[in-house]
Amino acid sequence: MSFCVGGIILVWVANFVPDFDAGTSIVIVIIAIILVISGLHGYIVSESNNSNSGKSSEQLIQETQDEDQKENHEKDNKKAQKETREIQEKKLRKLAASGNSDIFIDGEPVSDDFDLDGIRLKDYEIKFKNGKVYLISY
Repeated sequence: MSFCVGGIILVWVANFVPDFDAGTSIVIVIIAIILVISGLHGYIVSESNNSNSGKSSEQLIQETQDEDQKENHEKDNKKAQKETREIQEKKLRKLAASGNSDIFIDGEPVSDDFDLDGIRLKDYEIKFKNGKVYLISY
């Protein structure tokens, strides 16, 4: 709206200054029209942004709830993956301690004196298949 007010003041001042010729007055009027159009455009754009693209409050509430549910689902998935990983690591440690399972790292069998604490387990995906343990690098 400040552009509209500025344009109106510009035209008002131009009418009271006696040294303006017709050409200068036309330029001032054109500038004033541009200012008014710019102001109206800004007002229309701001009003359309305030209306949230025509969505009702129920739609906005539903979208917020959907986003919350998605976020909670992702948190639950991460928690489940962490719990699953902890179970896998416990099972791996039991099998390694018992010596009843063959362990392979990236497809290669480990030696009999393999120390599980000598590697960073978080760098490996753990798979169990046919009584064997496979540690696969990420």
